[in-house]
Amino acid sequence: GTSGLAGMRELRGGIWRPLLGTPREQVHKYLLSAGVPWLEDLTNDDPSLTRGFLRHRVLPLLEEGFPGASRRLAQAAQVVGADEDAWADMEESWLVRFARRDPPFVYLLKRPFLAQSLAMRRRLVRRLCAAYGIGVDFTQTTDLLALAAGPEDGEMNLPGGAKAYCAEKALHILPNAIESPHVRWEQPEVLAPDGSLGDGVRVQALDAGIAQGAEMRQWEYGDMITPLGMRGSMPITKYLGGRRVDIPWRRFWPVYARGRDVLWVPGLGISEYAAVRPGTKEIVKLRFRGMLPWDRGAKEGADGTE
Repeated sequence: GTSGLAGMRELRGGIWRPLLGTPREQVHKYLLSAGVPWLEDLTNDDPSLTRGFLRHRVLPLLEEGFPGASRRLAQAAQVVGADEDAWADMEESWLVRFARRDPPFVYLLKRPFLAQSLAMRRRLVRRLCAAYGIGVDFTQTTDLLALAAGPEDGEMNLPGGAKAYCAEKALHILPNAIESPHVRWEQPEVLAPDGSLGDGVRVQALDAGIAQGAEMRQWEYGDMITPLGMRGSMPITKYLGGRRVDIPWRRFWPVYARGRDVLWVPGLGISEYAAVRPGTKEIVKLRFRGMLPWDRGAKEGADGTE
C-alpha cells in the first residue's frame, strides 16, 4: 500500500537520515573533494537483491527514457509520506475511541468499524494486528475485512500462529499463546456505606458476612455462581456465555470469589448468595478498580454507542 510507496522516511523511530534526499553522486563528490573516506555496503551493488536490481537495472532505464524520473519518484514518495502521516492521525483518533490495544485485550468494535470506508477499514485492521507485531498482506487484509462483515462468529489464522476472532461485538486479534496469559486484577476498594447498593457495574454492595475472605481474581475452571434471582448454580463459563460476553473476553474476566463461589462478576451481576436483603446484618460496598476487558478508556459503550 501507500506505506510502502512512501519509502524510507528521513525521521522515524529516533533515527534521522539527513542525507536521504541527497543524490548519491553528490555525496561521493563531496567526500572525495574533502578527502573523507567512507564504508561501502557491498550488497548495494548486488543485482540479485531487490534494491540492487532497482538501482542498477530499473532506474537507469527510467532515467534514459524519462530524464529526472528518480527525482520525481522521490518527490512523489514525499507526498505519499505526508499523506501517510495524515492517515495515521485519523487512524489513531479512531482507535482510541473504538478499539483497545492492551494485550491480551486487542480488538476493535464492529459497528463503528463497518461504518468506515474501505480504505480506512484496511488501515485499521493492519494497525490492530501491529499491536502484536503481526504484518498482514493484501489477501490477509481482505480476508479480515470479510471476517468482520460476516453474519456469524468466525476465526482465521494469521502469521506467527496468531488468530483473528470475530464475535458479536468485536473483531479480536489473539496471539499464539492466548490461553496462557494470566491477568492479575486489583483488589476492590472498600467504600463507606451510604445506603445505596451501587451501580451493579463497578460499584456493588454485598452481604459482608458472605463476602468475608473473598478476593478479586481471574476466573478459574470450577468456579460456580448462583445468578441473582435464581436458585441453582451454574459454571461461570456458562454464566459469561449467557451474558453474551465475547469468547476472547471471557477467558480473562474478573470475578470476586470466595473459594469456588463467585459472589460478584464486575460489569455483569451479583450472586443471589451474596445479595443484600432486608435482614442483612452488615453490608460491604466495593468498587472495582481498573478496566474491564471491554473497556477502552473512552465514553462509548461496549457496542460503540454513546
